[in-house]
Amino acid sequence: MNTLGTTLLGWWGDVVDTAKPSECLIPSMSDALPDELWPDDDSRPIRSHRKKRVLRTVALVGLGLLVLPGLLGSLGQANRSAAYACEIARQYYAPNAPGVDARFALLPLSAAGWQCYVPVGGEQELLIATLGPIPGFPNLRPVTGT
Repeated sequence: MNTLGTTLLGWWGDVVDTAKPSECLIPSMSDALPDELWPDDDSRPIRSHRKKRVLRTVALVGLGLLVLPGLLGSLGQANRSAAYACEIARQYYAPNAPGVDARFALLPLSAAGWQCYVPVGGEQELLIATLGPIPGFPNLRPVTGT
């Protein structure tokens, strides 16, 4: 046996000397591929532009359908949490108000998030609490009459 080669067991348990190229199980990277394995010199792409567009569309629709239920569930939960927090703020700040309305507003940016309004007569409303982008327990502070 050659000192550079190692002895392996072949497929059927026979001894193969890897130093002999004729008995090597793994061909070297420098060996040329047989002619039947060479790809044709075809310049056309593997997939047409139409198939790529359809595949992208199906992938984006599928991704949207995966994300949409989680987004809708999160928005519904935030809406319920804001309604409960606004009711607590109404009982503290305006116990005689007939109801409360929880809304999400982006403007003004300094007070962006969920906000609680109570009707004060006619078409007017009064802001009683700002809950922020993720509604939680309102920050209740005593109000003086001065």
